[in-house]
Amino acid sequence: MDRFAKLHPQVKRVVVRLQRCTREAAMRTRCDIVLDADAGFSKAEIARRRRVARSTVYRVLERFAAFGLAGLYDWRRENGRCKIDEAFLRRLDSVVRRSPQDFGRPRPTWTRELLVAVMAEETGVAASLSAMSRALAKIEARRGRRQRTAVPPTTPRSVMRATRATRRQPLRGPRRVRWPRFARRR
Repeated sequence: MDRFAKLHPQVKRVVVRLQRCTREAAMRTRCDIVLDADAGFSKAEIARRRRVARSTVYRVLERFAAFGLAGLYDWRRENGRCKIDEAFLRRLDSVVRRSPQDFGRPRPTWTRELLVAVMAEETGVAASLSAMSRALAKIEARRGRRQRTAVPPTTPRSVMRATRATRRQPLRGPRRVRWPRFARRR
């Protein structure tokens, strides 16, 4: 594809509107490439202006020439169904609440790689590291140490033991800080 044909004014108007109204940066860049080619810029100049590879410029213009406006849209929309569904998230939540050692792993804490491996064994779904990060964000898992949970005393004897233990602890106020004294220089 050596020369780019001039756009029809109605098609150009649609491309401009699509370029202005879209929230996707990649879509805006593809529209800019088509509009720059319509303005008469060379493919190397378009690549320099839009800070993309020349192969990207060629690919966008070839898709636009072959498919029209549909060639501007991201073709990854039809990649298939999403691996991370509600059942996966529920299972991930129950796995994260347990220790990796419960699953026969030597580490005491979770890593994303370890979660991917354990979830592949548990559910049969092999998620990528970035998909695992998004799934952890969805279930609002946080980084950090496990929080200790205080179990309230339930029997009368354990209530007595807990109150006795708190009575024995001395009340401690803030310690008085003593600053070291330095000898003055003469």
